Amino acid sequence: MTVEPFPQGRSSGWPSLDYSIVDGGKRPAPRLPLELLDEPLAEIIVSLAEAKGAPPDYVLASVLSSAASLIGNAVWVEAWRGWQEPTALWMGLVGAPSAGKSPACDPALSVLRGIENDRLQDFEEELRRYATDIEAARVAADAWKRDVETAHKEDVPAPLKPDSAQEPEVPPRPRAVVMDTTTEELASVVAANPKGLLVFRDELSGFLGGHGRYGGDADRPFYLEAYGGRPFSVDRRKNLKPIRIPRLTLSVLGGIQPDRLNSLLFKTDDDGLAARFMWVWPEPLPPRRPQADYDLSPLQNAFQRLDALKMAQDDDVLAPVVIPLENPDTFERWREHLYEREKDASGLYGSFIGKLPGMCLRLSALLALLANGMAGRDAPSTIEDRYLSAACQLIDDYFIPMALRVYGAASVTPTERDAASIAKKILQHRELTVNARAIRRQWGIPRLREAKAVDAAMEALAEAGWARLIRTPQRSGAGRPAKTYEVNPDVFC
Repeated sequence: MTVEPFPQGRSSGWPSLDYSIVDGGKRPAPRLPLELLDEPLAEIIVSLAEAKGAPPDYVLASVLSSAASLIGNAVWVEAWRGWQEPTALWMGLVGAPSAGKSPACDPALSVLRGIENDRLQDFEEELRRYATDIEAARVAADAWKRDVETAHKEDVPAPLKPDSAQEPEVPPRPRAVVMDTTTEELASVVAANPKGLLVFRDELSGFLGGHGRYGGDADRPFYLEAYGGRPFSVDRRKNLKPIRIPRLTLSVLGGIQPDRLNSLLFKTDDDGLAARFMWVWPEPLPPRRPQADYDLSPLQNAFQRLDALKMAQDDDVLAPVVIPLENPDTFERWREHLYEREKDASGLYGSFIGKLPGMCLRLSALLALLANGMAGRDAPSTIEDRYLSAACQLIDDYFIPMALRVYGAASVTPTERDAASIAKKILQHRELTVNARAIRRQWGIPRLREAKAVDAAMEALAEAGWARLIRTPQRSGAGRPAKTYEVNPDVFC
């Protein structure tokens, strides 16, 4: 075998090595700054993560969005006159199927479902009252029908149907968590639970990809409004009256696999739906056995206090209690700094940056209310500056780097992802040479069954300094020449 000489690069004869290709070009995950949280909240996050063998990032995301769903329209935060935000958060958990996303969500979801069960105890009494009222209405309706018959016989005007003969509406079932449901059904549930609730999807791909499955895409407008607490109504022919929601507010929590990011984030027009999510994608943890059990009571006590928050009554209309910032100047300075730093951001990442000031307000209120709940205190009269500062720093040091990691990975081309798959195999098996035909036939990478895809991926690896083609003279009458690549030994250093 004759190896053709390559142009000399560095002293090793190889071009500069780009090791980032093994991760498909994605950025490293930022460290979760738990020190920004109140100590009791940080402690419960760490203990739950340890018990579930999951990254604390996932646990914190599930606790924040679940707590936000219990507050919802009960408390809105105000930056200054004219700018108010509901307490709702959308959290997207990115990771492989075995990354621990679902186990990390289980504790917070179990507390929410316990709260829902507590609500149902009073609901049983409501159902009995409803059964009594409907029978009374039927008796009154029978009497009214007899009066109508009598009026008809006597040729006099029939009496109008009395209010007592009108059947009452079925009492709404109290909810705290919903999963897979139609927009119309969800609208009914939200109308019956005016504070709001949590939409949980174990796979956000079903949530984002399922929009429009029942005809025209009415789902996306519904969820776009559900983020901002705006009025919404749903009209259907089968309903005599539209479903009207004065303040449509939902929190959303769900997971998504990295391979689905590109198709779900970049295959539709940017209407702002994806930008509403705060993304969490920590580095995977090795399997480990839990070292201790966990105590859910601090979280249960805090969530129950949040659930007890009531909306204000304004002329029989429910309205949120508005809590202002203690120091709006802190928020304004941070917002100006964010603008100067990110004013050139564009695309989906630019849309995400545009949502960050509102997210910061929501996060500051949530941190304050959650801390008060865990300490057994009532809601504060202002959002203290320390919680606002913590929210600002969490966004700067954690959620912005996470967004760059997610949006950067979503924009990676198929060739770059294929090159990363080959690079990982090279490292795993310490391959010194790789053969294109063997990659297609023996390596078992589903996307790399065609020669064209393998060639493109190996070309990307060659450009990154990982491999170079070993050129052999083609024999007369032979078919396609074998493509074997030499691996840069520096990749193993």
